[in-house]
Amino acid sequence: MTIRPRIPFAEGRMAAGAKRANLADIARMAGVSSATVSLVINGKGNIKEQTREKIKKIAAELNYVPNSTARALRRGRMNSIGVVITHFHNPFFYSVFSGIEDIVGGKGYTFWVSQSLDSPQKEKEQVLALAERGVDGLIVMTCASGYGNLESIKERYNIPVVLIANHFDKPAFPAVVADNAGGARLAVNHLLALNRPVVHIAGALSQSMVGLRREAFRSVMRTHLGRRYSDRCVFEVEELSPARGYRVMDKVLAAFTPPFSIFAVNDETAMGVMRYCREHGLRVPEDIALVGFGDIELLENLGIPLSTVNIPSVEMGRRAAEIVINLAEGALDRDYRHQLELPVSLVVRKSSRPEQARRQPGS
Repeated sequence: MTIRPRIPFAEGRMAAGAKRANLADIARMAGVSSATVSLVINGKGNIKEQTREKIKKIAAELNYVPNSTARALRRGRMNSIGVVITHFHNPFFYSVFSGIEDIVGGKGYTFWVSQSLDSPQKEKEQVLALAERGVDGLIVMTCASGYGNLESIKERYNIPVVLIANHFDKPAFPAVVADNAGGARLAVNHLLALNRPVVHIAGALSQSMVGLRREAFRSVMRTHLGRRYSDRCVFEVEELSPARGYRVMDKVLAAFTPPFSIFAVNDETAMGVMRYCREHGLRVPEDIALVGFGDIELLENLGIPLSTVNIPSVEMGRRAAEIVINLAEGALDRDYRHQLELPVSLVVRKSSRPEQARRQPGS
């Protein structure tokens, strides 16, 4: 499924089933050539004012709408960008889309959005579909571990590809990402200050951001615990979702006895943890302190506001859109492969606030 969040509409409407007027229709009624009509419609040519006004009047009577697709093909651009994300239901992307819209709208572009559902095969299909639709460039949150498919699309269709949120170790494409390692270090050090065990609910390593957060967790914990550190405090979920966060808690509680702390790979996973605690009589943060990653908009409205690592998601969308449009229009060299890392910050809310977490049972 592909949707288009921003589409310009013609001011008038045609009756259902009505044939769209074209240049030949106007030319026939005006008694001139189609070339003359084209010049008038585009404000060009040395045409008599009387003829120009006649053509304009007929075009208005026929509700003529210029064929923007044909125009775009003539100038070599469609003024549209394709965006492929992992899941429509992830609230993180609402802000990313706002950032993209800020840029593409101001430059006269539209953008199409599709989802890969965390499937490399689905991602391949969606990227190809958008490329064949004629977009001028692609912004992709890739879930694949290899970049061969994107490289092929870039070369075959001669369009730029910009990665967002995830990237490849080899800088095959420009990318706009968050400081995932730095954010994870902030979260883990914050939880360690509560003086209780810390576990990490991690995601599959196919996504670079997930791997960076996991490795940062391990690094901080090894520094803190030395030889006592064990990967038994890392619990992997197959999908970054509330359902998976909820489900993995049985395993976590089989291995650790409260009180302890959890660093969740993203906010959606953390929301599943919070629901599990609520339904199983576990207090947050007294029994389980919790920190997510992403800072999606609704977190402050939860029953217990979630601590998290803030990603400047609107800025991420803006920067990705700027880069892909500049590449499409030749303002940047096609070999541009810079990977822009945006700074993050820790937002401490009730789910891990020290004065809450340190309360004694029954207090």
